Amino acid sequence: MDGRKSFVTVGPAEGEVVEPNVIMASGDRIAIDVEGVKILQSYPRDNLIKMPVWEMPLIKRAIELGLGVSGEEGYKVLTS
Repeated sequence: MDGRKSFVTVGPAEGEVVEPNVIMASGDRIAIDVEGVKILQSYPRDNLIKMPVWEMPLIKRAIELGLGVSGEEGYKVLTS
């Protein structure tokens, strides 16, 4: 996931841009989405990503479909 620049309002082609300057890789689609949302949540704005990440409808549905981990305990974040 390329998180060098990200929209924190509106998007995907306009809005306020922030620069987290991260690139992430994972074999787990849910884990990488969860971590991406957490990064965006670290830039508080008036947007739709204020709810707890594990309660977001898209994440809950992905878990139901078995697309990856089902909770924080299912993966580990490694940094370099």
